[in-house]
Amino acid sequence: DRGVHAIGQVVNLRLKIPDDQRSTDYVISCLNAGLPEDIRVLDAFRVAGSFNAHRQATSRKYRFYLPPVAFRTFTPKIFSDADPDAKTREGAPKRPSPPPRE
Repeated sequence: DRGVHAIGQVVNLRLKIPDDQRSTDYVISCLNAGLPEDIRVLDAFRVAGSFNAHRQATSRKYRFYLPPVAFRTFTPKIFSDADPDAKTREGAPKRPSPPPRE
């Protein structure tokens, strides 16, 4: 999934590897050499040519991390902070009541 950070991601790719370089450790080492330090190949398996990690995924698990501000209750300000007496003034506008339900 694009833009998603993953732990335990499964990928598939086709590699042409000479017979004398097919050890799993060697392949992993070569793949990791071309990746950024925060991305690592932990293991590799030979699979059938028809295997597709995206289409054959059996599950996906997402966690969303939101900042605490996302859970604050929003209270709109009716009066300007420039007029401190506005909140206590008589005749202040009131919100209209919703129409009665029938």
